[in-house]
Amino acid sequence: MSLYISFSFIPYSFSVAGLAVLVSLLTTSRPPKIITPAFPKVTITTARALPASWYRSKEVYELERRAVFAKWILTSYKLWFTEVGSWVRFEQAGFPFFLVKNNQGHINGFHNICRHRAFPIMANRLNGQLTKAPGYDDMVGFDKSNNGLLPIHVHVGAKGLIWVNPDASKTPEDFSAEFKNIDQIARHEGFNFEAYHFDHSWGMSGDYN
Repeated sequence: MSLYISFSFIPYSFSVAGLAVLVSLLTTSRPPKIITPAFPKVTITTARALPASWYRSKEVYELERRAVFAKWILTSYKLWFTEVGSWVRFEQAGFPFFLVKNNQGHINGFHNICRHRAFPIMANRLNGQLTKAPGYDDMVGFDKSNNGLLPIHVHVGAKGLIWVNPDASKTPEDFSAEFKNIDQIARHEGFNFEAYHFDHSWGMSGDYN
């Protein structure tokens, strides 16, 4: 015995057994197809932080010093330096340095370590030239002109922001290569940075590494 049925005008011939199988397939519920997104949504339960050891590792700290802090870093603003001789001391990732305004009105940067004693400096000119070296003046072969402070690279932007780069090479990486058009940020156009007066400072400290 055979039956002839039509679905949407498409003819099919089935035996009784075949029809039973078809009905069973059509009436059996199927689980919904699950589509896995290419980029799953990150939630509090699925997000992952950096390994805890990275925050304590001396190796990671030294890597960060070379890869991050040995490049151009935004440090200060020129209105801190209102007069010749104005200076501010900093320490970033174990690099002690200071900025000072010289007689020509330029802001120079130097490592805050004297070359003859490897100690924080006190008696140097505004251009980093050594002026006093107690106990060394009579030493044979000691030349003060060759023991001035080691400079760091300084870039003062058009808006007065001061960037420093402690790279020991004479020619650091090009500032514009990393921060091209940084002085042309549209949201800064409505502000006169020269009109600001810095009357306080703030800081945060933490034992992160």
